[in-house]
Amino acid sequence: MMASSRKWALGGSLLLAVGLCAPVVSTPPSGAIAYWQSGNEPVFIVALMVATALLAASNEMKHILTAGLAAFGIVGFSFLRMLYVLTVSRRHIAEGTGNPETGLAEAVFASAHVMWGWAALFLGAALLMFAGWKSRRTRN
Repeated sequence: MMASSRKWALGGSLLLAVGLCAPVVSTPPSGAIAYWQSGNEPVFIVALMVATALLAASNEMKHILTAGLAAFGIVGFSFLRMLYVLTVSRRHIAEGTGNPETGLAEAVFASAHVMWGWAALFLGAALLMFAGWKSRRTRN
């Protein structure tokens, strides 16, 4: 029988995998953009996801909390960076009045929105932190 903290860790790894492929932002001309298409951070999430799954499968649970905290930090940084880029882009477009292309750009960035992939990523990282915390609590 598998310990419940191992199940939580494997579930967190699975949610991180879902979040990697899930849409995180949507803009009209390009459609939905997945997290794995957004810079270098997904590489670290994949490494943490694989490491966590291997640690949980081999019942080495003492580093799961650290991996969960790292995943939460990376996902949080990516989320805040995306919000910052959207906000700055909207501000720069609003300042560029008089340009005929400004109206189109305003429409594009006004309709850009956050999608459900972030929830999967944050929940996966939270499950990893919970699994690490739970394994430390039951060990002591």
